[in-house]
Amino acid sequence: MKATRNEAQVTQRVDFQTETIVTPGNCVNCRQPASTTINVECSSGVDLILFKVWRWHDFEFPVCSWCKRRRQTVGTLGIVFAVLAAIGWIMSMFVFEGFVLRFMPRELWLCMVLVGFFAAAYFARNLMTSALDAWLLGVCGVRLTKQGVATLWFRDDELANEIKAMNR
Repeated sequence: MKATRNEAQVTQRVDFQTETIVTPGNCVNCRQPASTTINVECSSGVDLILFKVWRWHDFEFPVCSWCKRRRQTVGTLGIVFAVLAAIGWIMSMFVFEGFVLRFMPRELWLCMVLVGFFAAAYFARNLMTSALDAWLLGVCGVRLTKQGVATLWFRDDELANEIKAMNR
């Protein structure tokens, strides 16, 4: 029985020390010859805009110029979308204020407005970068420990094994 593409690509998590890792010369996404690099962030902690407990380390991976441009463009559009979603949430809550206040107290309504705004801000600051890296590059940071061990996720099992072998 022939394996399908989805069955052949087993996702893999690999642990590395935070010193610079050795990578092959091909793009981590499309496996074409790389012409530039991109930083993939591995972090731990939380960033609540005004308060943050955060550790991070950037790993430099080779990419082709098209994959880098696509990642940067979608990242910028993602930030714009998150800001517009937060503004849209607040505006829609004010538009429906008269209707909503018939069913709930004003304090609960205000809490809903603030929770929606901070949820969008939290997503944009903490989760969007790794989600876009995983989707567009096939590699993303999962966690960073206090001991300096970073866990990276790879979509391509072959690439993960190759990088693991190069860094023994």
